[in-house]
Amino acid sequence: MVGIYSRQSLDKPDSLSIDQQIEICRAHAGTDDITVYTDAGFSGGNMHRPGLQRLLQDAEQGKLSKIICYRLDRFSRSLLDFAETYEKLRRWNVSLISATESFDTATPIGNAMIFIIMVFAQMERETIILRGTDNYYKRLREGVWPGGKAPFGFDIIRRPIHGKSQPVLQPNASMSHVQWLFDAYAAGTASLGALARVMEQRLPSAQCGKRWSSTAIQRILNNPVYAEADADLYAYYYQAGLHIMADIQEFDGQHSALRIGMRNRCQGRKLAIQEQKLYVTAFPPVIPSDVFLTVQRQLSRNRQIRNDHPSQYSWLSGRLSCSHCGHSIRLNHPGTAAGRRCYLVCSNRGRHPDACPIRHTESIESVEACTIAAMRERMLFLADHSHGMADPAVCSQINQLKLQQIDIQVKQKKLLEAMAVGGAAAAKLIRPELEQLEATASDVSHTLEQLVSGQSEATPPLTVDFDRLDRKGKRQVAALLIDRVYVAPDTIDIHWKE
Repeated sequence: MVGIYSRQSLDKPDSLSIDQQIEICRAHAGTDDITVYTDAGFSGGNMHRPGLQRLLQDAEQGKLSKIICYRLDRFSRSLLDFAETYEKLRRWNVSLISATESFDTATPIGNAMIFIIMVFAQMERETIILRGTDNYYKRLREGVWPGGKAPFGFDIIRRPIHGKSQPVLQPNASMSHVQWLFDAYAAGTASLGALARVMEQRLPSAQCGKRWSSTAIQRILNNPVYAEADADLYAYYYQAGLHIMADIQEFDGQHSALRIGMRNRCQGRKLAIQEQKLYVTAFPPVIPSDVFLTVQRQLSRNRQIRNDHPSQYSWLSGRLSCSHCGHSIRLNHPGTAAGRRCYLVCSNRGRHPDACPIRHTESIESVEACTIAAMRERMLFLADHSHGMADPAVCSQINQLKLQQIDIQVKQKKLLEAMAVGGAAAAKLIRPELEQLEATASDVSHTLEQLVSGQSEATPPLTVDFDRLDRKGKRQVAALLIDRVYVAPDTIDIHWKE
């Protein structure tokens, strides 16, 4: 049996349709014993195509003796994928024939011609991808929304750009909720679950068509499309390993950023951050970069918080210590009958009778109440010591100096790598340039320190409603604010996290 394979990634007027490819292959086959395999809307960059997979499965089972395609690039545009698949077909005694490219695969020259053609097919594919990437970035810089659903807080409207109507983002009334979410979470006093419950009250799912959950809140907080694309944002994503597509000078704080390629839909997997890309857009930012980065670090810290003490008795489990000996306090519960309360027991008392003389008579309810009152006072203290917004002109100057610092560090790294490869001869030539960069870096750092020391930093307001938090939410807030709670029968001493 002969298998005919056809593929078309895009239906364009100047490209040969799948039906036309099949007719050409039928004429070349010279037999009616044919099975047709097609893939419409799939790229030739990988082998994850349903029609191709069925064809290879039939070939392996011995159902096919010959495979005909219109051109070899319809079969694959990846040289590595093609080489591996071609070797399998040879083992299965299945011939691969191009209907429009004549060569004899039984000869060494014919085999060589196949791979030469594939080299050019891959080069053409990479050129198309590069051209598409350049056009994609150009459209983003001009303010064109690349496609898909608008992020929460934005509407997609059409606006003329270079004489053509294009989709762009425009903030809507929901953007105030986005700003509240970032401020509340940056304060470190509200969990994702608590924010989701508040959002359900502020903007019910039935009204906005969005289901509020911890995951939905986290997606909003992770999206740099809301944030100022400045030097700090560049440094954060550069250190994280994200592939930054924009020039460093574009991170001027006047635009936002767009993170692309978080998932590979063909393979159905989440991509590593090193495989993702960051673009600078023309969309106006709504969240200061310091607030956005505080949120990112907070999210990262929450992922590292272990659920070591999921006690059903108190949200302070695992954070209580004896004020006398410093050992941890555990909660003992005599049973589930009504009226029986938890007892606080110093873990050191069980090791030796004289190890700790304190017998804790406090109730866990009173310790929790005192701790909540202390956390409220702590938040008021932090709010009272916050400063006003910084001078925009000085902020811009600081941002430029930070960008210069990053640029110097990148140049220094490249020069050091060149010295390591070139040896003593290269070091002699490179060392003066390194010294010049070091002197420039010192001047930049000095100027930056002077500007930062005279500039007030804005602190987001601290807001949390403890009455709305469940035990899990209170436990998460405590994990963010409190290091330890030292308990004695008559006092409670809280050690705060810096």
